[in-house]
Order: sequence, then structure tokens, then C-alpha cells
Amino acid sequence: MATLNKDFFLFDKTLMKLGIAQEKFPTLDELIRKSPSHHTILLSAPNNPTTQDLSPCELEDLVSAREGLVLLDEAYVLFSKAPEHCLAFLKKHPNLVLLRGPQRAVSRVLDLAICFVARRLLWSSSSRA
Repeated sequence: MATLNKDFFLFDKTLMKLGIAQEKFPTLDELIRKSPSHHTILLSAPNNPTTQDLSPCELEDLVSAREGLVLLDEAYVLFSKAPEHCLAFLKKHPNLVLLRGPQRAVSRVLDLAICFVARRLLWSSSSRA
């Protein structure tokens, strides 16, 4: 599996635990030019703590040059300047896989809501006593 040197740090640990060989590249351009086109690529974007957004041109260059899968981890998609631009590539490129999980922003809002409700319940039960 091909990845970038400066990408999400847990990719390294996860791939190692799964016994998946990893080839790292310093830049996206070098990954496109030097990795075999049948290898799977794993990238995080947009705006993960250690990476940046891929422009539509960069994504097009990457996905169209590959025979193998391109796995794009979009855990921070809500923090992107153009959060939906990758979706347009799905119809055109069947080898692109977007990975999205529970959004960080949504989970923080839920955390705050739970704290508010818990505080309100504690306050109302203490005022009755």
C-alpha cells in the first residue's frame, strides 16, 4: 500500500498491525510517478491534522493514473473549503473509495448536548431535595 510520509500517524500503526506492507513517498507527485499503478493508495484529506486538502486537479491526476484502489480518508471533511468536491469523482472513477465516519464536529455537538442535559438533570434533582 502506498502512502505519504507526512500523513495521519495511525495509518502506519494500523497497517503494521494488519501485516500490510507500506511504501511511503515524500510528495503526492512522486507517489503518482513512482508507485506501481496497481497498488492501493491510502491518503487522508481534507485537513486532517497532518495533511491538507487535495485540489480537484490533484485528485483527478491521482485517481486517473491508478488501476488499484485509492482510499481517501475524509474524517475531517466538514472542515474542508469544498467538502463535496470528491463526491463528483465517484461516478467517474470506480477505483475511488471515500472513507467517512462519524464527523468530529457532530460528535462535539453531541458531547455538549449530553453535558447540558446531565447538568440540567443534576440541577433539577438537587433543587427538589
